[in-house]
Amino acid sequence: MASPQNLDEASSPGTRFDGKWLLERLLGSGSTAHVYAAKHIYGFDAALKIMHPSLVTSRERAKRFLEQGYLSNQVAHPAMVRIYDDGESESGPYLVMDRVDGETLEAKLHALPKGTPLPVAEALRIGRDLLQFVVAIHAGNLTHRSLNPTEILIARNGQLRVIDFDSGQGRDAHTEKNLSLAPPASRSPTYFPPELAAASAVDGQADMWACGALLYRMLAGSPPFVATRHSERSAYFNTDRVGPPLTEVCPDLPAALTASIERALLPDPAMRFSSAAALLAAIERSSPR
Repeated sequence: MASPQNLDEASSPGTRFDGKWLLERLLGSGSTAHVYAAKHIYGFDAALKIMHPSLVTSRERAKRFLEQGYLSNQVAHPAMVRIYDDGESESGPYLVMDRVDGETLEAKLHALPKGTPLPVAEALRIGRDLLQFVVAIHAGNLTHRSLNPTEILIARNGQLRVIDFDSGQGRDAHTEKNLSLAPPASRSPTYFPPELAAASAVDGQADMWACGALLYRMLAGSPPFVATRHSERSAYFNTDRVGPPLTEVCPDLPAALTASIERALLPDPAMRFSSAAALLAAIERSSPR
């Protein structure tokens, strides 16, 4: 999270942005953009994702930033944070998004004492909701490629929402062009499968692996794997198992459930589930009633 003093003066809370948006407060920051709660001069609320001015070094980079909107609107699903518009200010491009009143999964987990899991029913509900979302985007030939706790919002009504398709891959139905945005290895790799350690090709297995790792994290209280980069700017990383099998950590859960989550995390993709739908079905069959 960027501190307020690191924000561009033209896009600080309390300022008017691009002539028509009042930036009310900073919601979060990432490697490419700040996200603000904003109010339009016509009175409606939205979230603005504003690209860091220091990154607007070429039209191609700005274009790839704006292409997130094309991907995120390819699939209609309640968990999708919609992008309604885009624009270009003097400091660079921005996206107009749903404003979600809630918190990230990362914040929810961070608020717990270290090593404390979420309640089982809540963890499984979030996991099922996330897998239903993944099933939907995969059916639309779209992959997220960067699912992790900072990309998942939990609204105050409990609804799960997924943000940041800036590492997404899919097809723009309007231009009929295939889009592959920022390489996922440029993001935190802890929730990436080990076959991506050499920055190899990415497919839907990356999303399914992330769902398994997130379920493990929520049920065990800590992640099953930790990934470390070869160097600060390297796209290559090592993935190391740090958590014991979930069947040992959560012996009171149905063995079929913990085994299904462990299967999603197997090193060999051919030994995992063939689809997000198959993983979801296994989780639903084996969850406690």
